[in-house]
Amino acid sequence: MKALLSKINLTALALLLLVLPSLNSCEKDKDDTPAQQTHAIGGKWTVTSFLFDNVEGIGLIIAASELEFKPGTASKGDFSWSITYKNNSTNTTTGTYEIVGSKIKLDTRGDEILEYNLEISGNALQIAGDFNHDYITVKAARK
Repeated sequence: MKALLSKINLTALALLLLVLPSLNSCEKDKDDTPAQQTHAIGGKWTVTSFLFDNVEGIGLIIAASELEFKPGTASKGDFSWSITYKNNSTNTTTGTYEIVGSKIKLDTRGDEILEYNLEISGNALQIAGDFNHDYITVKAARK
């Protein structure tokens, strides 16, 4: 009797595993981008904190940094990110951005596509995620 129940359980499990993939929707997922994030990101932002694995970069190696987002559509547009280092050299990266849900993708036009977690609350912005083996957290205030 135990052997029969065991075979029935295995058969039921196998059938369940075969049926589960078909339960997944084939319909395109709805864009769950919060409207306030897509519209609120536009404008210039002054970086107030730039953490590399919990080590503050502002004042240590970075003198100043600024982000600018120019919306083109509800969730896409152009961006510019300038970083001035303590040795007075400046690096400016430009490209396009796309917001999907609570993520932002920064496409540097062929160099890289960087994907970060995005939070916007009023005049405060935070971008966080992996960058070249470091976890970075960038906080900025609207100019």
